[in-house]
Amino acid sequence: MGNVKESRTCCFYDDIYSKEGVKAQRRYPNEELCRFIGRNWLNSTTCLERQSIRILELGCGSCANLWMLAQEGFDTYGIDLSSEGLAVGRNVLQAKGVSARLFCGDMTDLPFEESYFDVVIDVFSANCLPLAAFETCLLSISRVLKPGGIFFFYTPSTASDAYIKPGPNNFIDEYTLDGLKNPEIAAFFGQDYPFRFSDASIREQLGCAGLTLEKLERVGRTYQNGAEYFEFLVGEARK
Repeated sequence: MGNVKESRTCCFYDDIYSKEGVKAQRRYPNEELCRFIGRNWLNSTTCLERQSIRILELGCGSCANLWMLAQEGFDTYGIDLSSEGLAVGRNVLQAKGVSARLFCGDMTDLPFEESYFDVVIDVFSANCLPLAAFETCLLSISRVLKPGGIFFFYTPSTASDAYIKPGPNNFIDEYTLDGLKNPEIAAFFGQDYPFRFSDASIREQLGCAGLTLEKLERVGRTYQNGAEYFEFLVGEARK
């Protein structure tokens, strides 16, 4: 990821976390992540057995997902650009009585050994990377995943009105806007950093990194009393 884009994203989140603390982000885990964890492990493993399953979250921020993973017994890791977000996350983990290993760093160059993780998750985080940087990120994810490991993602879809009606925003590439500053769009308005959307071509992007897409679903919701639509792609890919 380029230094300018990285700086914009990091500054945005450092600022919001320093001002709002834990209120800057949601406090509870993503529902689709809960479903993913539930169907893959919670009915087939014990909490003790899950201690040997190593999970990394990209863009973990204030640890709204990590505290759940740690609570369920997984060997839990998180990485984020924002040191302010990680400081909030450490407090959240402490308040929940759980622990996770947190790292400040760039998701395009993960500072871990090859084949280190059983699972890597991206919940609405790697979308801050323009397409070329995201493809680099996928290579890094593939490198740190064990053979047979799973990459779970929850990422904005090009079916969203925010992509279809960019307003004053400019496209960095085919899928990435330079921010979300269209006053007619309510969903995530004010995000002042690159914001990438995905479509079915994510299958090929994953494949180029040695990851095979196994599941892909669409999850949408409306804003402004139904006048605006925002959609996410939810998927699982295996190394």
